[in-house]
Amino acid sequence: MRLGGRVQERVLIALLLEAGRVVSVDRLVEAVWDGRPPATAVRQIRKGVAELRRRLPAGPRLVLTDGPGYRTAVAVEQVDLLLFHAHLGSAREELAAGRPARALPLLRAALALWRGPRAAGAGGRVLEAASAALEEHRLRATEQLCALRLELGRDTGDLVGELRELVEAYPLRETLRAQLMRALYLAGRQAEALTEFARVRAYLSEELGVDPSRELVRMHADILRRGTVLPGVTGAFP
Repeated sequence: MRLGGRVQERVLIALLLEAGRVVSVDRLVEAVWDGRPPATAVRQIRKGVAELRRRLPAGPRLVLTDGPGYRTAVAVEQVDLLLFHAHLGSAREELAAGRPARALPLLRAALALWRGPRAAGAGGRVLEAASAALEEHRLRATEQLCALRLELGRDTGDLVGELRELVEAYPLRETLRAQLMRALYLAGRQAEALTEFARVRAYLSEELGVDPSRELVRMHADILRRGTVLPGVTGAFP
């Protein structure tokens, strides 16, 4: 759908990132022009909102004027971002109640909604920061899903391949590294698990001049002992 231009696109992204909450005109100006607004910025924001209302289905009921700014009137199921967070919240509740098997499909459903960092590349510090925050939520949910699959013993063989791809894409996320080591060990590939530790230790030393985290060191020691029931590697839940 053609929204009419850069102003309309950035305004809509900024509103949907705060779906249901009021976004001030000043905040929209910052999102669109990144601290370098023209003298006509406020007028352009108002014109952009009017254009969105004209072009979007049910636009006048979707983009509302509210106090010092605007907000979107949407249901949770209408916006992937809201549904993503709803699934994460439900998964968190299931885990708190000691029902990890019920949390697993909720995390899968949340991550299945991911279409890529939509705000990335839209321009401006506000939208880029929002995109980075969303990416962090996604990665932490991914780590939690991997932890549950390891804990429940679900498709460990497939998980090794998936974790290798994740480690390749995010080499500095040590939780993923520890999960890969654990998955390899549980798949009967102890030597590869130990090799992975040597690899990450060399990488961290070369890239950052630091040692592996205590989490990784503990995992390495447990694998060396063999037969030890390896601890879970959960990371922080989003």
